[in-house]
Amino acid sequence: MSTMSFNGLLIISAIAVAAPILAASVRRVKLPSVVMEIVAGFIVGSSVLGSVRIDQPVNAVALLGLAFCRIGTAAEIADGPHRAVRVSRFWRARWGSLAACCH
Repeated sequence: MSTMSFNGLLIISAIAVAAPILAASVRRVKLPSVVMEIVAGFIVGSSVLGSVRIDQPVNAVALLGLAFCRIGTAAEIADGPHRAVRVSRFWRARWGSLAACCH
């Protein structure tokens, strides 16, 4: 039986916390925090450093983030000719960026 490691999940969580702080601190460039999270995901993922392996905890959070992203997208579908259901921009950004970092 193999042991389960949460190191990858810790790294992803640190990226999710640090990216908005770094995006707010660099005022001259004005990058959205989602862009910084995606770039950081590429760097620590298997493409560059390989620090984060897609194991069971990371896969579970990735699927949860993807589900929230799809729910947010479905909530944007117009409900009639002039009405639309809107999801908070905060929740769409958080869960969408989490799905992007994990996959």
